[in-house]
Amino acid sequence: QGNLQPTVGGPVVSQGKVYFGCSDGKVYALDATNGDWVWEFPTGDKIWSTPVIDGGTLYIGSFDKRIYALDATTGKKKWEFETQGAITSTPVVYNNTVYIGSFDRYLYAVDATGGSLRWKSKVEADSWFWAKPVICNNTIYAPCLDDKVYILNAETGDEVVDAIDLGSPISSSPVLVNELLIIASEDGQVWTIDTGNNGKRLLVDLEEKIDAPLCAGDEIVYIHTQKHEAIYALNAWTGVVLWSLPLSSK
Repeated sequence: QGNLQPTVGGPVVSQGKVYFGCSDGKVYALDATNGDWVWEFPTGDKIWSTPVIDGGTLYIGSFDKRIYALDATTGKKKWEFETQGAITSTPVVYNNTVYIGSFDRYLYAVDATGGSLRWKSKVEADSWFWAKPVICNNTIYAPCLDDKVYILNAETGDEVVDAIDLGSPISSSPVLVNELLIIASEDGQVWTIDTGNNGKRLLVDLEEKIDAPLCAGDEIVYIHTQKHEAIYALNAWTGVVLWSLPLSSK
């Protein structure tokens, strides 16, 4: 189907297909077994967002300021919702609601079935929402490039507590380990936020630029740092570096 432009967001695999958005503004579905083209859907601008599949529906944001809900089988559009800024963050689906941050500096909650607005955050951030938010115990934790983590009630959009300032922009998507939120700022500091009391604690300072999403398993957090291109494995509770692996010889 021609030459694809660069793909910035990650792919997802579901129902025997691989789904991804592309800088050419299209969402693609390929057969997971042989890579054959299945369908494509055009948006109005480039896509850097990673899609999410939930209940047979694909949700993805675009630089055209919209979030789209597509039938994962056919690629047919179910609905679209327009914000006032480009969308690069990955949506989160929770309790039949799609949560998304926009470059217009607001968070949105949209009905997953019909695409109607449930709420727009009352608080306006000081910069763009880039990282994927996390939801725990009906509370949404939304990192922002203004150095802060916004903590909102998932049903109403009201602030639960004042935003937590980490002192450096946050472009890396956080992870949950049990009910402990692990979040990294661009200056290389890795923090924990206890979702029980919303207290923050510095876990470790890697002194390396961190942009990439975090991942976790078996209470170990894996972090890709950018300055010297390395992977770190940390104990989520103590911050002890269990191992690190350089990815570059430079």
